[in-house]
Amino acid sequence: MLSQDDLDFMRGQIGQLMPDVCTILAPVDAPDGQGGHIQTWGTVSSNVSCRIDPGRRLSFEALAGGAVQPFDFWILTLPHDTVINATHRVVCNGALYNVEGVDGGKSWKASVRATLRQV
Repeated sequence: MLSQDDLDFMRGQIGQLMPDVCTILAPVDAPDGQGGHIQTWGTVSSNVSCRIDPGRRLSFEALAGGAVQPFDFWILTLPHDTVINATHRVVCNGALYNVEGVDGGKSWKASVRATLRQV
């Protein structure tokens, strides 16, 4: 069993392996001026330490819209206390990503990992 000191040490070590920063965005409904709403994106957190890695070394193709589409996904590693979910978007290194899923249910939460797909 890990002590709190051990877990804090692990979190510190993982934190040193996050060379990038990202911005986490959440959907916000805004009035469209005609009685309806449009979806915009507001900042949840900015300058969040992170690391982004390709989900696979080789991309594969999927059928979408009647055509073969390339598919790549990314794994984003964030500090253990970062709030992020599958409704969010992430901006990292000038690219925009949809959050596809977030890991959970860990015994020892040393980091948060999210699966992303580039928009």
